[in-house]
Amino acid sequence: MDGERFDAIATRLAAGASRRGALRLLAGALGGGLAAAARPGRTLAYPGTCRRFVLSGGPSPDDPIPVIADLTVRLNGGPIFVDGDGRGSDLAPIRFAARAGDRLRIVARSGAVELGGCRYLGQLYLHCRTGGTARTLSDGVPYDCNGEPSGVFFDQRYVI
Repeated sequence: MDGERFDAIATRLAAGASRRGALRLLAGALGGGLAAAARPGRTLAYPGTCRRFVLSGGPSPDDPIPVIADLTVRLNGGPIFVDGDGRGSDLAPIRFAARAGDRLRIVARSGAVELGGCRYLGQLYLHCRTGGTARTLSDGVPYDCNGEPSGVFFDQRYVI
């Protein structure tokens, strides 16, 4: 970078912002934060007649969900399934009732102490129990045992 460009940038940064400019910047930052918080998720487009669902780990509604993590599933903000045992396991498919437009959120969190920093989440499928329609929600998260600190490594939202 040449000296003139550096001076021009430094002058712009040092110049005081107008109140109107500061308000625009603040409104943009708040708007972006609210938009991210309100993101609806991927729409799955199930028929409106489907009211009973199964979350499974494969193309069959009876396939277990393989996971090395703690898994939480929420429907419209409320928990419908919580596995917080700090261990890896094959979880039984999760059955629940929902309607078109309901919001599903799936969160997997690793525990560095309990799981040795390892994490894994198999494929996720959502099945309509009354119509047999299945959708692939995720290809999962590959096995990783790098010892990183615990935390959320999968957080996805869907609209039924």
